[in-house]
Amino acid sequence: MHALVGQNGAGKSTLVKALTGVNPLSGGHIEVHGEAVQLGGPQDARALGIEIVHQDQPLATHLTVADNMFLGRERLQGGVLLDRAGASAAARDVLRRLGATCGPDDVVDDLTPTQRVQVTIAGALAQRPRVLVLDEPTAALAAAEAEPVFQAIRSARDDGVAVLYISHRLGEITRLADRVTVLRDGHRTSLETTGGLSTDALVTAMVGRDVEALYPDVAREPGAEVLRVRGLRSGDLVRGVDLEVRAGEVVGLAGLVGSGASETLLALFGDHRSTGTVEVDGAPASASTPASAARAGFALVPEERRTEALFPGLSVRANVTAASLPAHRRGGVLSRRRERVVAEEPGAAARRRDRLGRAGRRHVVRWQPAEGRRRALAGPRRPGVSRRRAHRRRRRRVQGRDLPAGSARWPPGERACSSCRPTSPSSPASATGCSSSATASWSTRCAVTTSTRNG
Repeated sequence: MHALVGQNGAGKSTLVKALTGVNPLSGGHIEVHGEAVQLGGPQDARALGIEIVHQDQPLATHLTVADNMFLGRERLQGGVLLDRAGASAAARDVLRRLGATCGPDDVVDDLTPTQRVQVTIAGALAQRPRVLVLDEPTAALAAAEAEPVFQAIRSARDDGVAVLYISHRLGEITRLADRVTVLRDGHRTSLETTGGLSTDALVTAMVGRDVEALYPDVAREPGAEVLRVRGLRSGDLVRGVDLEVRAGEVVGLAGLVGSGASETLLALFGDHRSTGTVEVDGAPASASTPASAARAGFALVPEERRTEALFPGLSVRANVTAASLPAHRRGGVLSRRRERVVAEEPGAAARRRDRLGRAGRRHVVRWQPAEGRRRALAGPRRPGVSRRRAHRRRRRRVQGRDLPAGSARWPPGERACSSCRPTSPSSPASATGCSSSATASWSTRCAVTTSTRNG
């Protein structure tokens, strides 16, 4: 098993697209079993036995497990009729070998996240691949949920499949892989065996600096209070949340799935009906709708960027300016020139959003600092290692500009937050504060949400 690691934007997704025939090569060549091959598209890669399991599993949730495993490559009887019995038997055999906990006739919509990943891997293995590319298959899973997936990957390796494994979870790399290649800025910086390799050494190879130099202590005093929330209630999950955010400060809002962390951010942005008081710069702020919240200076980065934040068919320029169209009008007509000036990369205006990698999609930022000071509400993101973005975020904090108010995943919260101070305790689904022992190694101030649903 060969692992591929690197920061966001290092070139992992681009390399995988080249290996699977999505992107044409501009140089070099690809060999399969010692023979140079030409890939004109994904079908050529599949014909050569190269299969990929994407991070975002492309499953049809209304179909059965067997239907999904052979979707687009259905088994036929006489070249005309679907061979459902044969597909079900083949799916059952692959699922059994993987140790999957679902059956071929189960509907995907009823499966757990772990089972969905198992189905995606089983669908790839059902084609008897020679090379299996796994692109962060456990990104959306907790540690306990990922263990059955690891067993499935080991089973594929033991069957003689060459596995290329991509993950931001470095502990998985040292645990599963035999060798690891590190990418930085599109170049290979190291090729090591994982025996005795530490995660600190991997991080150093990825960023080009020692781990101790990644997060230097910066003496900084937060400014005046910008956002004050008292008794925020929304739906069944948000029950009396209190919090404050000061200028140049990042406040972490953390909790388990279903604890109300994401719902709190949506309520502040006016996407969910809510009660309570919200003050901005000491004055009451009306945020009953997303439009009024935006006028009050709020910005939201939602949890699911792909479906809730981006317009896939439009250019990067159009996505960047989508939330500030009135500022780019001239005589009531949208000015493309003004849009290009505001867009971070004017040369990317003609590129379509759906050709960007994941790192590129994350950098399509439509809430422009030039519009004034923003109170940003950032939903949970997938785990990743992006040191440059962390340094940019610190720089904006010092300028009193960037004020993200939440993350529902602990790892990104560890290094993004500012100072540790418990908030006032309240009823379930409210801010309960974080203990000093739990945050001793951080330098954060976190509002931890709880819920009776999670005990």
